[in-house]
Amino acid sequence: MNDREHTKAVVNDPDPKGKRRADVAFQRSTGSDNGGDDNAEKTTEPQSIEETAPAKGAESKNSEEPGKKVARKKVGVKGSGKIILPERWTVKRLLTEELPIPRWLVDGLIPEGLTLLVGAPKTGKSWFALNLASAFGTAGRALGQRQVERAETLYLALEDTPQRLKGRVESLGIPRDAALSFILRRDWTERGAVAIDRLNHYLDAYPDTKVIIIDTLERIRLGGVSERGGYALDVAELAHLAGLLDRGVSVLALHHDRKGGRGADILDRVSGTKGITGTADTILILDKNRDDGKAELYVTGRDVADTRLALAFNGEVGSWVELGNAWEYQENNNKQAIIDALKKAGSPLSPAILTEMTGIKHNHIKQLVIRMVVKGDLEKAGRGAYVLNTGQTELDSIPQEGGA
Repeated sequence: MNDREHTKAVVNDPDPKGKRRADVAFQRSTGSDNGGDDNAEKTTEPQSIEETAPAKGAESKNSEEPGKKVARKKVGVKGSGKIILPERWTVKRLLTEELPIPRWLVDGLIPEGLTLLVGAPKTGKSWFALNLASAFGTAGRALGQRQVERAETLYLALEDTPQRLKGRVESLGIPRDAALSFILRRDWTERGAVAIDRLNHYLDAYPDTKVIIIDTLERIRLGGVSERGGYALDVAELAHLAGLLDRGVSVLALHHDRKGGRGADILDRVSGTKGITGTADTILILDKNRDDGKAELYVTGRDVADTRLALAFNGEVGSWVELGNAWEYQENNNKQAIIDALKKAGSPLSPAILTEMTGIKHNHIKQLVIRMVVKGDLEKAGRGAYVLNTGQTELDSIPQEGGA
């Protein structure tokens, strides 16, 4: 069959099956199919990608029933037919190209990106987030210590009433001209992709927005388990949220911890699968003592060094204050407790007696008194007993619980 006969057969045959048979016959006659001459010239140009659509009502995607031919989108191919490869970065390019310097929302603590604030219910997560929002909206100090730049902020208070939120704003003294806006739970019902669409519409209307705080993450998630499992669903939902970063917006989402999740890895405390912790850029875990208002903030992430900070919560005004490095703060408190105990006794004390008087673990006391002797805070008084160094009877380096 020559070219003219092939064209005539296709045009005159109204039956799609006939066209298909004509195509096969033409290929065989010219040797262009797989069964043709092995030495025939082969084309290197990308071929158009087509598939036969299944007949209406067909259940299987791979149905052999012929139907209308439709063009399928060619991934990575432009209209010219050229294959578009992903952008390639050589080592030389990485080392020589000037790249934007990563920015911080809170210097040394929260870089730009997707951050999770995790903690048990009723431990002050919302107050913590509102403290940050106030600092962003006024170019104030986060946690009473760290200066931040002014940034237009949207706070999704999805667990608050107007009355409760008003009381908190007044308690923190947030000024009327703060660059801070709220959406409350009564005005928000969207979840999943619909919630992300609504946030994108908000950013279209208010393009100066730089920070979005979501209180809480669970209020905008679909939840449940996908066909591929909970891990895949967690990754997909947080990836949609992380998509907002492409618009120059950073996201802080509040999330609950896992009940009884105090394993060897601090991230085991985060509720959900490892898809959540793996997708977020930065994770803050707030571990608060309900008795005295003290807390530790564990910080970990891709662009921040692992850190533990000591915090204090002032329940009267709802403010969180950073006290410094958690280990150093606790160490100084323990040292001062030992000094106070020795002052009270007025005589040498053994580690065992100091443990009874201070409540500090015995092994820690034994190590701590040795360090205090080296530093000059204590002196040895016979076998296994210690007294104060008369030249230094108190610590001057303990951080004060001040700040706004």
